Amino acid sequence: MNRLSTYLKAIHGSCTTVSVADRKIDSTSYLDNGVQVNLTETLLRFNNGVVVKHTVERDESSPAGPYCQECWITYEVIETCGHEKSPQRKIFTSTCREAFWLKMQENRMRDERC
Repeated sequence: MNRLSTYLKAIHGSCTTVSVADRKIDSTSYLDNGVQVNLTETLLRFNNGVVVKHTVERDESSPAGPYCQECWITYEVIETCGHEKSPQRKIFTSTCREAFWLKMQENRMRDERC
């Protein structure tokens, strides 16, 4: 399990070979040039000992509308338990980009099995 995408899928509730054993969530808000920003940091420990930090930052000024709202999503491997993960860090600027990357990783894994 050297792919970060495996852990992201588990975080989002998909069935994978790993599962979230524990999570610690810390939420805060702050003003940045008069704009309210909501920040959520989640530290996730998996059943194999790997630890991933998941950060989501959204500002209240971004219009949601029919489009994917801009936000900043970061996943960072904090503890590998002796197994390198690739990539160690991944950043997205919207949930749509995150979903697209996960779909591409799924297709890539399927192609590698053939």
